[in-house]
Amino acid sequence: MTVTLRIFIAIIDILGVAYIFHLIRKNRLELKYALSWFVISLFVLVVDIFPVIMEKLADILGITTPVNMMFLLGFLFSLAIILVLTVALSINAGSVKRLNQKVAMLDKRIRELEEKKENKQL
Repeated sequence: MTVTLRIFIAIIDILGVAYIFHLIRKNRLELKYALSWFVISLFVLVVDIFPVIMEKLADILGITTPVNMMFLLGFLFSLAIILVLTVALSINAGSVKRLNQKVAMLDKRIRELEEKKENKQL
């Protein structure tokens, strides 16, 4: 990898981290979801500064080129993010269901009280 490409990757990585901080400050991204992005950004920065790490890791795992190793890690990271978001979505769907049920019960109770009040006034 050329020095120019490594500098470009480092700049993009740092800008990405700055954007994530911006999203957190504006309450558009929760910290628990941003942590995985921070870890990956740190990993990318370390591998960018020390490309020998990726070469050694690829060699240890028997992957022929470091580029293939990066694709594998990117794919695994994408799967991990999809799993985390799927779990969060499932939890939120359950919460919405429970909230809807509670609102329906409260609405029924209000109607019953209003009917009781109307019957007393007659």
